[in-house]
Amino acid sequence: MAIPVRPVLVGCEFGVAGDRWPAGYHTGRDYLAAWGTPVRATLAGVVVRAGPTPTYGLLVVVESNGIRHFYAHLSEAAVDCDAWVETGDRLGATGGDGLHYEERVAPYRYMDHRSPLFDLLEHLHKPLGRTE
Repeated sequence: MAIPVRPVLVGCEFGVAGDRWPAGYHTGRDYLAAWGTPVRATLAGVVVRAGPTPTYGLLVVVESNGIRHFYAHLSEAAVDCDAWVETGDRLGATGGDGLHYEERVAPYRYMDHRSPLFDLLEHLHKPLGRTE
């Protein structure tokens, strides 16, 4: 598994309590990043969504082994639906809010999220994978 953006600067971690989220807590991990920072696939899989949404802005969703990985608040999507991506492939670029990364299990509704599985410390000094 790979980190979706570099450098690793977490703005809001999964599970932080708050009224601003319908779940009552933050359902993903927010990465602080400059506008246009490359966003990379955390795992290989198929792109099941790539486009604008009312709540997540420009969104790319990659399904891998039954888990959907959400990459939200993008300024650009570099992949299309039904495309296969490898770990570390460029999916797009961050928008003004950085990146919101979320994982969901079937049936993939809002409350079907889980804590991102990768350990941030483990990935701080690993290469991203593929080059641009």
